[in-house]
Amino acid sequence: MLITIISFLFVFAIITVAHEFGHLIFSKINGIRVHEFGLGFGPTLLSIEYHQTTYKLNLLPILGYVKIAGIDVEDPKEQETPASEKYFNRPVFSKFISIFSGPLMNLILGFIAMDMASKGTLKNNSVVTTVMANMKTLQAQSRPS
Repeated sequence: MLITIISFLFVFAIITVAHEFGHLIFSKINGIRVHEFGLGFGPTLLSIEYHQTTYKLNLLPILGYVKIAGIDVEDPKEQETPASEKYFNRPVFSKFISIFSGPLMNLILGFIAMDMASKGTLKNNSVVTTVMANMKTLQAQSRPS
């Protein structure tokens, strides 16, 4: 049971990081400043600032968040952020990509996971062929003449 819980938290953390990373990277590509990228909630365990973004790892490693400039107007960093780098001052397409990229990254992660799983489990499809051949034989034998 403990392994199941730990596995769930690990997989959920991977999904969260992929989702929030999508928001982060595409916001930055589109000229929208990101104040903070965090994994987890609660007290901060590790914090690093790089290229005007604070990256945080918090105590409870489930869920995550991205603080995009212009959305949380009560953030003290908003005062020092140029208006041109705030979310609501960017073109519609930039705003759309910034928001849509989170779910897009989850979709991409799903395809990567399916590809990795299929390469590890379906190396030889002879078992499937044998089952299908036996099913046809069984169906032919069970039909009344």
